[in-house]
Amino acid sequence: MNIDVWVVLAIALAGGVGSVIRVLLGRWEGKLPYGILFANTLASAVGAWVLLEVGDGEFTSVALIAGFAGGLSTFSAYVGQTVNYWRKGRLIQGVLNTVLQFGLPSTAVYLVALWCAPLIN
Repeated sequence: MNIDVWVVLAIALAGGVGSVIRVLLGRWEGKLPYGILFANTLASAVGAWVLLEVGDGEFTSVALIAGFAGGLSTFSAYVGQTVNYWRKGRLIQGVLNTVLQFGLPSTAVYLVALWCAPLIN
């Protein structure tokens, strides 16, 4: 297995930036964890944009998807927050958080694909 040191460093650097942004966004809470919801949606949109505009397997796409988007998105925070809602008897917030955590990022990917389609053709 041949590992390019520059790719690993780019992933680490981009992942660090994404993680710091996620931590800062994670402080934005209200009735729902808006910051984590935004971070997951943004990471999905970035991933879709990179795949459609840069392509798969390029140095930049690997750094941005595995690094930045991977550091920015967090499934574990979503799960933890949802379980805490359920433990506190806030079932509607737990269900709404689940629907939004999957619905908004999926919608972002779809919208990015629609936006990029004319640019690709």
